[in-house]
Amino acid sequence: MSSPPITDWNLDSHRQLQLPHPDHPEDGHTDMVYSVHLQGDHLVSVSADDTARIWDLRTQRSLQPALIGHTGSVLAVQFDATDDNDVIITGATDGNVIIWRFSTGEAVKTITGAHHESVLCLNFDKRYLVTGGRDKKIKLWNVLPTRCR
Repeated sequence: MSSPPITDWNLDSHRQLQLPHPDHPEDGHTDMVYSVHLQGDHLVSVSADDTARIWDLRTQRSLQPALIGHTGSVLAVQFDATDDNDVIITGATDGNVIIWRFSTGEAVKTITGAHHESVLCLNFDKRYLVTGGRDKKIKLWNVLPTRCR
């Protein structure tokens, strides 16, 4: 059973956009969506189906196959599609953090056991990656996204 589509409202035309595009339901997640991050014309979603997906809002299609690497529900995501970073970072119930290349979907680095329990949230800037876990810990990593290329 697939989950309901991700929807977004185009405020300029007052019409609803749906991800995946209604003509391409195979692009979508197969379980509930936990988090999304938007930048420009791209959106990255993460799901209980253990995957992340990169979306093009103009076409309402997934840009590439699902990003597969976690062994549990993916709960947290942030990305920066600029040439300087070209990075997606995800955290999941497996306690791991994965750093992906935005342009290719390649897993660049895995921080195995980043938390003893689920990674619930994360955020990064040009200097640091910060993660928060169900283990009641906040961790600051100097794994800079730009150094993971």
